[in-house]
Amino acid sequence: MAAHSNSFSLLLRAEDVPRAPSWVRDRRRVVLLHGWLQDSSSWLMTAHRLRRRYGHSVLLLDWLHHGRSGSPASASALSASALLAQLRASLEHVGWTGADHADGRLTLAGCSLGGALAMLYTSAFDADVDRLVLVAPAGFDEPWHRLSHAGRVAARALVRATAAVGAAPRARGTPLGRLVAHAHLISDTPRYGNARDWFDTAAARRKPTLLVCAAFDELHRADAWARCRADDRTFRLRTLAVNHALLCQHLDCLRLDLDAAAWHAEGAAEPHSRL
Repeated sequence: MAAHSNSFSLLLRAEDVPRAPSWVRDRRRVVLLHGWLQDSSSWLMTAHRLRRRYGHSVLLLDWLHHGRSGSPASASALSASALLAQLRASLEHVGWTGADHADGRLTLAGCSLGGALAMLYTSAFDADVDRLVLVAPAGFDEPWHRLSHAGRVAARALVRATAAVGAAPRARGTPLGRLVAHAHLISDTPRYGNARDWFDTAAARRKPTLLVCAAFDELHRADAWARCRADDRTFRLRTLAVNHALLCQHLDCLRLDLDAAAWHAEGAAEPHSRL
């Protein structure tokens, strides 16, 4: 299903599958957000597992200019704010906005760029979000030697160069045009408009959060900004001995669905649950 003609989304509703003994009382509406140059399929197996194991309904989407979603009329319109608007429109389309819906508030999970957008959405719509699962998220400043810094510099240079010669409009729909559009999107990396100390903001501190990081991440090290939550029992950090690409490309292999506390309140199993 799609929120509008330019945006692809997929809703896995719990009521469309047989009820299982392991379903929990605290069933949630879960949103899974993919990273740059990925699509919703990166989270698809996790989505099915969350629905089957806990009875959560799950929404996946392809960001604009990714997967089966279309692109803005202008490459310059592709930005974090445009993706935030796309996410909000998709949630409104399925009726998942407002904190008082029957299935409780949202659990947002995002990988890399998707993590930064999950943070942006939480800041903008605090009351709608209950929990966060962030996998190697962007959204924090990085030192000059991190590849995310080099990516921003290169992206901005490409955007300026194509604008100077008027190449972007002529290249629309070509490989160069697609490259320019992606360059516009990452020209705001790595923070994408988030507050500098986002983990220390009021909105962030109100959300139980699981942060999963790569020990050898060449792009984003959100764990460097997590020290302010060291004594916060609602904040958990997992570090895996891989790099950024491996972590993002193998989301389903992380088996995050087995971490029940990441998705819903602990102790929320129904009386007949086997968990």
